[in-house]
Amino acid sequence: MHYIYITTNIINGKKYIGQRKCPDNKIPKTDPYLGSGTALIKAINKYGKDNFTKEIFRTCQTQKQADRIETKLIIRHNACDDDMYYNISCGGQNNRSENHSEITSKVMSNFYKDDYNYTSNRIKVNRQRYLNGLKPTFYTIAERDLHNLRLKFTKEHNDKQRAYKNKVKALAKSVWRNSEAYNTIKQQKYDDNKGKRIDAGAMSWQTNRDGRIASMRDTWDKRKTNGYVVDNDYKRKLAIAKLELSGNYLGLYLVNNGMVNILSIRGSMSNLLSRSYKDIRNYTKQLDNVCQLINSNDVPMTVSLLHELVSKSRLFKGLDVYYIIDL
Repeated sequence: MHYIYITTNIINGKKYIGQRKCPDNKIPKTDPYLGSGTALIKAINKYGKDNFTKEIFRTCQTQKQADRIETKLIIRHNACDDDMYYNISCGGQNNRSENHSEITSKVMSNFYKDDYNYTSNRIKVNRQRYLNGLKPTFYTIAERDLHNLRLKFTKEHNDKQRAYKNKVKALAKSVWRNSEAYNTIKQQKYDDNKGKRIDAGAMSWQTNRDGRIASMRDTWDKRKTNGYVVDNDYKRKLAIAKLELSGNYLGLYLVNNGMVNILSIRGSMSNLLSRSYKDIRNYTKQLDNVCQLINSNDVPMTVSLLHELVSKSRLFKGLDVYYIIDL
């Protein structure tokens, strides 16, 4: 049995319209239930149950009939907008959640039951882990499943990235092996080793000793890059490119004028190009010494020209430039 009731606050006269499914062991007149509205419960907690009365408006046989009568009564009295009522909604089916099927209700019940049991067990386990100085694990099944899902997606993403990188490496290797430079180096290595392939069992170490020593000395003396011998012309071009990149105009002048033993004046030249001279006399003295060293290597050089080259190099590097009079 269902019934519609009106609960009244005897202190301020406010009312609440609601419906109730009467329990089997009670009747509407003796049912102490006053209502479950949010505003009504706050008022009951404030004024006390003794200051509220309940009037039975009508009894109904079905839930659908009770919903219809409750909604009409609330709308008739404009209870949702009237300050003298505690109602905040129009009642009826709008106040209740959706009725699930028996199968859905059973699945939901089992899920929440399993989740409660899992959470209770995790609380006990995490308490012990905390005492042992370990990090806590997941408290709910949803957190655990979300973590496992993230791990799955992360693993799939890493596998895809790894497969993509392997494809790129294979493609780069294929392009390199089909390039002209690779074939040239490979052919040159083959030509260098041609004629040197010998049967290790046919010749002893003593027989091939002289050839091995000569080969080791030849390898030590030669500078090799990517499998082919670097000649002097390549060395000279590489040195010029490095000097231009660093703005070393003095080194460029020496290389272009045929100076071979630059290492002999490397320390003195480095001081001129990078050192800060507090006394200009030391700078002038250093210019004279470097000029004499360059002239001793059969390269024409004057103090004024040397000063000009050093100034350009220092200006390129953003260092102090010394302007000397009467060089």
